[in-house]
Amino acid sequence: MDARRRTEEEVAMKRLVQHAKQESTRTALVHAGAAEWTTTWLRRFGNDERKASEDAKLDALRLLRNLCVDNEGAKREMRRAGVAQVVCDALEPTRVDQCKVVMQVLCNYTLEFQEGQEEVWNVWFPLAFQNVLEGYKDAHVSAMAARTILHCVKENRAWTEKLANSQSGRRVMAAIVQVTSENSFDGRECESLEELLKLLCLEHGFYTALFHMVEYPPGKVQVTSAFSRCLAEKRERTTFSLASYELAKLIRENLDLAARACTQEQINQTESLRNPEELNGMPLLVYHLLGLLREVTQVEACYENRSTQKADILDQLYDTGILKVLVEMLVSLGVPNPFKLQKGYSEEQTKKPDTSESTSVFPSFHLYIGYRTDIVATLANMCFRRPCCQDELLALGGVEVVLSNCQVESGSPLLREWSLVCIRNLCEQSEPIRQHIASLQLLDAERHPELEGLGLRVEIGSNGKPAIRHYDALTQKPLEQHGWKVE
Repeated sequence: MDARRRTEEEVAMKRLVQHAKQESTRTALVHAGAAEWTTTWLRRFGNDERKASEDAKLDALRLLRNLCVDNEGAKREMRRAGVAQVVCDALEPTRVDQCKVVMQVLCNYTLEFQEGQEEVWNVWFPLAFQNVLEGYKDAHVSAMAARTILHCVKENRAWTEKLANSQSGRRVMAAIVQVTSENSFDGRECESLEELLKLLCLEHGFYTALFHMVEYPPGKVQVTSAFSRCLAEKRERTTFSLASYELAKLIRENLDLAARACTQEQINQTESLRNPEELNGMPLLVYHLLGLLREVTQVEACYENRSTQKADILDQLYDTGILKVLVEMLVSLGVPNPFKLQKGYSEEQTKKPDTSESTSVFPSFHLYIGYRTDIVATLANMCFRRPCCQDELLALGGVEVVLSNCQVESGSPLLREWSLVCIRNLCEQSEPIRQHIASLQLLDAERHPELEGLGLRVEIGSNGKPAIRHYDALTQKPLEQHGWKVE
């Protein structure tokens, strides 16, 4: 009799799953008490000697998932039956498909339902979440877990702090980030994790702790990009001061290491610059670290109420020696070439510099479009009304380096503009820098094959000023034109 009844219940469960897919019949099922009955059914077979088949349990979980979609009545029934503990007990270690449905149940159950959020948080955080994430290591499970946790903590400050500041909470987040960062997702799947990370990243110490917990480089890219976007959106210091030596040290050390690692990839470089969306590995980490550094420095540069008595993130960055790293990265790129990597120019014009005997430890090529601009923009932000940074840049020879970047370059949008902003910031409060720039003399003019092909050449005259001279295109002998006399 028991076996027969069990079979009948399993057949009925399959039919109910199909009916629950339609909104009209789903509402009728909820009114009939299907949500509470299904939850009780799962608990009964979990505690009874009679074991439900795995397929029947999976159908029951699917039914709960469908019933609680935008239906508060179903959620209240499930709450009375203790659904959070029931679905936790129903998990089987070898059934990833079952775990996926369980996480979908929790995600639907906690959406805009405070009682459900409290129940799930109390039952699942942190141990159950941790066991599921580390045990299954499935991308879909991790994405659903992130969405469920976001539903719980979004409007609860105490839970947000617990998730961000406790070791167990950080371990849960590290597991989510690590799995999702190693898998390809569309934008919708990553939205919840991105929003959750942005919610947590401004909590003091969370970013640095999580950065060290995830593996190199995909996980570190994920948390760094979220932190950078968070700062870009807020443009203000809200829940904590950015003045953290640990944060400054982390940015400096990892930017240095990642950029040095990129030099090993020079042999694989192509003649075309890459968009950031096409990056992976270390170049992608450099892109996000430079983006984070640029955002952090811009937040502080725009913070007008900064107390001169209290150190902030730029003071901490200065202490780490980040200026030297940035200047060396810029020097390694050489002088900007407006013709480099543009279509229609000869191989000689787009020829890469010979790095076989170079002692530079940083890339001599652009890692991505805007790489040089990001470096110059960061220098400009750091030198804004910061005498210590201005003096350091002068001592490093960075003034001349920035001046040499005051020109247009293909693949470096707004390079000239940011270089001029940097020079303006350097000169604003520094008389030594103004005198240093005034003392510079023009030594030589760069030769361009395009101009020489037209019989033109820029030369330095006896008065120390540049002038255009006309030459015969074949013999390369100077000509006398437009009343000019050959000197």
